[in-house]
Amino acid sequence: MRLSFANQPAPMPVGVIKECGVWEAIAAIRNCEYHGAAGIDMHLSSLDPEYRNADSIRKIVNASSLPILALHYNMQTTKTVVDNIRKML
Repeated sequence: MRLSFANQPAPMPVGVIKECGVWEAIAAIRNCEYHGAAGIDMHLSSLDPEYRNADSIRKIVNASSLPILALHYNMQTTKTVVDNIRKML
């Protein structure tokens, strides 16, 4: 069973993964493990669109036993909101 973020001691050092390919993300996760990360913060929006699928994400997640927090920010929506705020200022 994979570890959870919920029961880890604080502070918890985590590696942030913003790679665009499967093998690049796996390599980055392994580097994080080597450098002592206790968890992984993986930004799915950084993956190229062809890798944003269950099979690719499964390969990435299964490459490590660390807990992984997968986030998917809608960067286009965020950019639009920021642009609109800037126009109002």
